[in-house]
Amino acid sequence: MPVFEYTARNLKGDLVKDKIDLATRDDVIAHLRKNRMVVVQVREAKGKGGSVLDFFKAGVKTRDVVIFTRQFSTMINSGLPLVQALDILQQQTENKVLADVTRQVVYDVESGHTLADALRKHPKAFSDLYVNMVAAGEAGGILDTILLRLATFLEKNDSIIRKVKGAMIYPAVIFSVAGIAIAVLLIFVIPTFQNMFASVNLALPLPTRIVIGASNILKNFWWAIIAPSILVGALPVKSDVKSPAGDRTANRAMVALIGAGCSGTGSRSGTNTAATREQAVKFAQCMRDNGVKEFPDPDASGALTIDAIANGSSLDTNTAAFKQAISACKDLEPPGFTGHKRSAQEQKAALKFAQCMRDNGVKDFPDPTPDGPLIDTNRIPSVAGKDPRSVLDAPMHKCRDFAAGAGVRGQ
Repeated sequence: MPVFEYTARNLKGDLVKDKIDLATRDDVIAHLRKNRMVVVQVREAKGKGGSVLDFFKAGVKTRDVVIFTRQFSTMINSGLPLVQALDILQQQTENKVLADVTRQVVYDVESGHTLADALRKHPKAFSDLYVNMVAAGEAGGILDTILLRLATFLEKNDSIIRKVKGAMIYPAVIFSVAGIAIAVLLIFVIPTFQNMFASVNLALPLPTRIVIGASNILKNFWWAIIAPSILVGALPVKSDVKSPAGDRTANRAMVALIGAGCSGTGSRSGTNTAATREQAVKFAQCMRDNGVKEFPDPDASGALTIDAIANGSSLDTNTAAFKQAISACKDLEPPGFTGHKRSAQEQKAALKFAQCMRDNGVKDFPDPTPDGPLIDTNRIPSVAGKDPRSVLDAPMHKCRDFAAGAGVRGQ
């Protein structure tokens, strides 16, 4: 039977705090009222230490928090009182952990705490960002708007996390299978060969001795390998990330990874480097070697486009031989080159992408040509002499849906 902590006032008006063992909170309230006490607060008592079962207890999923936040925003916007809205959410939430958290938030709000202070007591359900945004919404009187924006942000964040996890499944399986296969070989197969080599009484080569030594270590000291790996690899990282300094380090690492990903898409356009031109020269030579004798060398910047090739020579870019040569030289294809023009639908998306970029601050962003790169920094004066990512990354993130529809080729 659960233990409840209650705060109540007796007939003399004195504040009484105590614990009681009853089945439900409602039973506790009924018991206190029966004893002519005015209930101030009732909550389930927390144990001094977590049990083993608490380790396996289900947490609060981001999707549950998103649904909670959207419904909360709708009820606040419709004029429902804060406590009543929270009480309804507590009754309707399917996640039992989130329902318990909401129940405790209701108690704290009824006791006079602000909503942000009540949420701050439950970091496993509500992040610091969530709590601080709620505090800002309370202070500014726009709690419903803040909650709606939080729900949108959490949905996008959850989508990214799901994509990353999905992308990591295949390499994780490959590495796991490889590790298991190596362990089986070292533990069961190598000892058989070791006995066979021992019977020959010959000096073994160094690589063979290394493999046999690894087999002996894994057989006899496997526990000394696994235990430190878990302790050193998991516990310090987890505790460090929870600290402010560790959190900043983790965030910087995430930004660096995102920046590396952006550099793989946005910085390919208009790269006036020797490496780019060298790759374009190799591509042109490959095209000539594969039957397109009229294929020209690139200009000084290394740029190659279908329009430039067609206008600068009598070369017909629509022949089967030209397309076959492009297929053969695909691995050498330089940045900024496209082997065919965009479809009408892709070009329409490309134009929408350009307009979106202009609407988001890059006023001189040009409309792309059907066969040219989607982003050509040579045609954007505002990025001259700057790191293109510092100017383009933020608007590109907002316009990424249009970029996907445009094929994102040749950046």
